[in-house]
Parts: sequence; structure tokens; C-alpha cells
Amino acid sequence: MPGNSGILRAIPLYVWVLFGLAAGILWGWLALHYGWTEFSERWVIPWGTLFLRLLQMMAVPIILVSLIKGVGTLEDLRSLSRVGSLTFTYYLGTTALAITIGLTLGTWFQPGKLFSEAQRIEFQHKYAEQVSTKLAQAQAQNRSPLQVLVEMVPPNPFDAFTENRRMLQVIVFAILLGMGLVAIPRSKRMPVLQVIEGLEEALLWLVQKILWLAPPGVFGLMVQIMIDTGGKNLQDTLVALGAYAGTVILGLCVMLLLVYPVLVGVLTGGYPLRFLRSILPAQLVAFSTSSSAATLPVSLRIARTRLNISDSVSGFVLPLGATINMDGTALYQGVATLFIAQAMNIDLTLTQKLEVLLMAVLASVGAAAIPGAGMIMLLVILQSVGIAPEGIALILAVDRPLDMLRTTVNVTSDLTAATLVHHFVHRRKGSHAQNLSDYRSRPERLTR
Repeated sequence: MPGNSGILRAIPLYVWVLFGLAAGILWGWLALHYGWTEFSERWVIPWGTLFLRLLQMMAVPIILVSLIKGVGTLEDLRSLSRVGSLTFTYYLGTTALAITIGLTLGTWFQPGKLFSEAQRIEFQHKYAEQVSTKLAQAQAQNRSPLQVLVEMVPPNPFDAFTENRRMLQVIVFAILLGMGLVAIPRSKRMPVLQVIEGLEEALLWLVQKILWLAPPGVFGLMVQIMIDTGGKNLQDTLVALGAYAGTVILGLCVMLLLVYPVLVGVLTGGYPLRFLRSILPAQLVAFSTSSSAATLPVSLRIARTRLNISDSVSGFVLPLGATINMDGTALYQGVATLFIAQAMNIDLTLTQKLEVLLMAVLASVGAAAIPGAGMIMLLVILQSVGIAPEGIALILAVDRPLDMLRTTVNVTSDLTAATLVHHFVHRRKGSHAQNLSDYRSRPERLTR
């Protein structure tokens, strides 16, 4: 038995999630054919509801403390100077580009439409009560174009904390509070930040534990979907899920193999392929851990020994990027939001898509650099545009492998940012291009 227990613990979580998906489909089919529906509704489906509520419970506090810490730890807002302005411009620009690519691909390929019309109508009816209010608000006429800006500011932040669909107001409040902390003397700021950091560590520990409930949670959610749809059109479900995963992967490849190499080649005069080879160790660590934070030490060593980036630039850009730069996560959230909306027969308006873009950019600032954090941010975005959060069950089965890929994109983006910022801050004709082309001459090989 001890040996068997060790083997079970060695199985990756995403494998258990896939097992939960398959078991949920099988159980749902058996429940429909052998009359286990009532038993399932009483003893199985609640596990999916519990898992979903636990994730929703963590959304507000994680975004709040992560954003306050991310902004509050800046030394001085007035002295960000060129390094800070370049870094933030790059991070916000590439995140906006990533989410735009995700929304564009999701609109072009429409993977959610691969569900049968009957399935989409059933999903729509199932969650109609949850989305009707938000959709009515979005379709309201005579709405000022500036109303979105007005609604970003909470009249009472504590009231905004009580509803995940008002997360944008929480984000704005957290950013403003972080700026306030930077503005006060360091002696008064540090005790507050120590409390915030302690809360963040505790919350991240809880998230990691909650994610271990994903297999029974996915099992319960899939049983619910099977029972709600009568178990029909299973093949359509699998085809749609594969199309969704393919759309996300395509978008991530565009960022990884096209956007970042082009930025390095055009803006620094360096060699894109050599740049990608030089950062390969960090990409492998990111892929295997699904954590930007865990990859940070390797990224710092690569920046300083292979890319010849100064300590001042790498020490500022990379830690900040691990906290607020989530291009891969933002792209995935755009595709996932459209996929779930299409599956539920909901046509998002242009205004709602712009809201998704804004939410994804801002939420990426507060996304924790750990596996599964993007899932919590996705729940926030879904609720902000009136999509029932239960729809996340449709994508949980493939979330872990996609998380590995999008973390690789996140880390690649961080190292691209450090390369560009170093080039523009320490601009000497041809110097940094030469550094990029000569990285192989460095004695440090990062083999460990």
C-alpha cells in the first residue's frame, strides 16, 4: 500500500483532472440510462458547485492583495524615469496585443459554435437567469460612451468586494491604494506591505490546496452538464473542446514565434533565433512548473549571463514582469471567454468585447505567478460580462497543458521586455545587438 500511495502522489494534477473529466462523462451517461439522476444531483453534482465557489471565494482577495503589493513595492512613482515608463509601456502594450489576438482568433474560428445548436440552446436556457440582467444592461440604449469609465470607480469599495462581477472596481481601488502607499514615507509603508505580503502568501497557499479539488470538481461539473443536456452530442463536445485548445495554441505560437522575435530583431538589431535559443532554459522551466515566479531565478541568470543585460534593468523588469506581465494568460482568457459565450449561445457586443480586453489587461496585473491563477482571473472576466461561471467546466480538462504553454509565453515576454528596455536605456550603436549575437561566448551555460 505505501508503494501504491507514492505512485498516486506522483501522478500530475492535470492527469487527475483529465480522469475526472472522463469519469464525469461516463457517470453522467450511466446516470441517464440507469436512473441515477436523483442520486447524482444530491451527492455528486454538489462537488462541482463547491469547487466553483471556492475559486470564486479567492478571486477578490487575491486580486486585491496582489495589485496592492505590485504597485506598492515600487520605490517612487515620480522616479520611475525611463526604465519604468518603457517597462510599463511594453507590458501594457503586449498584453493588449495578446488579448486582441485571442479575441480575433476566437471570433474567426468560433470554436464554441461547434456544439450543436440544440446543445447551445440548452446551455442558454440553463443559465438564462444568471445572464439576463447583465445582458439587459449591456443592451440598454442611450447609455453614455463614458459610462464604462464612470462604472470603473466604486462609490463604496467595500460594497464592490461583495460581488465578483464588479471586479473592475476592485482593481481600480487596489491600484489607487498601491499608489497611495508609494506616496507615503517608507517607514509607514513597509509595515502595511509586510501584512499584504503575508496575506498574499496565505492566499496562494489556499489556492494551491483548492486546485487539488479540481478532479472531483470537474467530475461533478461534467456530470451536471451531461444530465442537463441529456448526454447528447458527446462527439460535438469533444470536437469543440479540441478546437478551443487548438485556437489557444495557435494564438500562443503567434506571440512566441512571431511577435517577440520580431520585436527583438527590429528594435534592437539582434538575431531573433539566437535570442530564442539563449532563453530556452527559462522556457523549459516555465513549461514544466507553470509558474513565472518559480522561473524568475533562471530568467535573471539568463538575462545577465546570456543576454548581457545590466543588473539594474533585469532586477527591475523581470520581477515586475513575473507579477504583472501575463500575455499568454490574457490571450487564453480572450479565447476562453468567447468559447464559453458561443457555447451558451450568447453573442457578445463590441462594447462587451472591449470590456473583456480591458478586464484582461488589468486582471493580468493582479494575476498571481502560480499554476492555475489564470482560471481565477477568467471567472472574474466571465462574470463581468454576464456569462455564467459554470461554463468554465467546459475548458477545465485542458487547462493544465494550456497553462504550461501560456506560462512559457509569459516568461518569454518578460525576457523580451528586459532585452528591449536595456537596449533603449543603454543605447550605444550596435552594442546590444553585438551582445545578442555573441551570447555563446559567455562562460555560463545555465546547465543547472
